[in-house]
Amino acid sequence: MKKVFKTLALFLVLLLILAAGSIWFYLNKIPREAVKPFQGTEDPAVLTENHIPTNTNSLGTSKEALASLQAKKNYKKVTNILVLGIDSSNGSGRSDAMMLVSVDSSTRQIKLTSLIRDSYVYIAGNGMDKLNHAYAFGGPSLALRAVNTNFDLDVQDFVTVNFSSTKSIVDALGGLNLKLSKEEAKIIGAPGEGVQHLNGTQVLNYARIRKIDNDFQRTSRQRNVMTAVLQDLMKLGPIEKAKAAEHLLPMVKTSLSNSKILGLGSSMLMGGYSIEENSFPEDDTSQGVLIKDIYYLKWNQQETIRKMHAFIYNE
Repeated sequence: MKKVFKTLALFLVLLLILAAGSIWFYLNKIPREAVKPFQGTEDPAVLTENHIPTNTNSLGTSKEALASLQAKKNYKKVTNILVLGIDSSNGSGRSDAMMLVSVDSSTRQIKLTSLIRDSYVYIAGNGMDKLNHAYAFGGPSLALRAVNTNFDLDVQDFVTVNFSSTKSIVDALGGLNLKLSKEEAKIIGAPGEGVQHLNGTQVLNYARIRKIDNDFQRTSRQRNVMTAVLQDLMKLGPIEKAKAAEHLLPMVKTSLSNSKILGLGSSMLMGGYSIEENSFPEDDTSQGVLIKDIYYLKWNQQETIRKMHAFIYNE
């Protein structure tokens, strides 16, 4: 199995919101890519067999799902952004990290939701496959559509991050303080367990750890990194934010407009946001299976959607 670099995606979108939200000059340095509507064809038999709705909009959200979302009390106060971490060095073109960043301006919460990449989902025009294959089939727009269709969401924007820059980005921030177990410290070459100040290489290795547990724990480590980064960014003054933005923002690509970035940034810069994290599908509503000798994570869609929506929309 290929190595995954999962630590940068959320960190960069949060930096984008925090720094660029208050510094107009840097907005024009962010590479942009619009969300593209699906241009392929669907197989009606596959849709019927897998209970996939046929009345989806250009973003992959069904009419029923959209109506359910719009009925939620704080629907208009929550902004969801899909974050995709891409490792171009391995040539696969797959998204090695998929996360939702949900910013709730009404409760002043940031929800970090990791999406398990092996999840068995429907991908428009490609049938049933692993969730992380959607990016390889159709880039960020198809990945966003897959998330909306399978999890009954209406995510409208994405951020992609190329993980080839992971080490230099973390080092540019002066490293991160992370709490390590004895096993984690040994694997990444840290002095010992407990809180340690890690450089870019160590953070990268921390996110890659596979030997001691599973994908659920790996995504938990990823979110630990994101939380630490966000907390550090909140402490930076305007000059330090500007320096970080100038170095880091060109390394991302996003569909977010300047107005959305400014709106989110101005709210978040007021501070007072708490951070919560989770991953879906959860361990108790999913199980690994082999289909034609390939591993997939099959999951209870109804229960997963219920729990995910409750988490994101604070129900």
